[in-house]
Amino acid sequence: MAALGQNLRALFGQARHPRMNQLTTRQTTVTLDDGSRHAALELLIDGESLIEAVRRYEQPMAQAEGHPGLAAAYVWPVPPARQWAALRQGAADADDKRALLECACGEPGCWPLLATVTVGPVRVIWSGFEQPHRRAGSAAGHWDYGGFGPFVFERAAYDAALQAAAGA
Repeated sequence: MAALGQNLRALFGQARHPRMNQLTTRQTTVTLDDGSRHAALELLIDGESLIEAVRRYEQPMAQAEGHPGLAAAYVWPVPPARQWAALRQGAADADDKRALLECACGEPGCWPLLATVTVGPVRVIWSGFEQPHRRAGSAAGHWDYGGFGPFVFERAAYDAALQAAAGA
């Protein structure tokens, strides 16, 4: 409960978050499992691809369960409009989570990386990351994302990064 209060204070500017992150984007191409190629939007946090940051974090968990290839087995959501909606608090699942990354099969919900995207007047916070197929109680084991994020962005800079991507 204390973490929720801290996130809310940071979100609405009533507390200074100790470390602000910077979101940048770049246009890329995604090749899905069926061989089709699609325009996509790559997300970089503090200059590092979100997929690479996730790979580093997930690798020990995937290795421990004997499936090292599952670490960051994601692609950028296509079409980019679906990703845009997730970054703006659209396209939520039943737990109010958004898919920041998706499975290379192209089927939404197959193997997504979910997060809560909270957009406030001063800050945007990505928190509560999870792989829904590795929740507590999963037969394959639980992947704990408690040490991944939260990522906190100044709202004006976040909006500017997304606007620049939309205009590219």
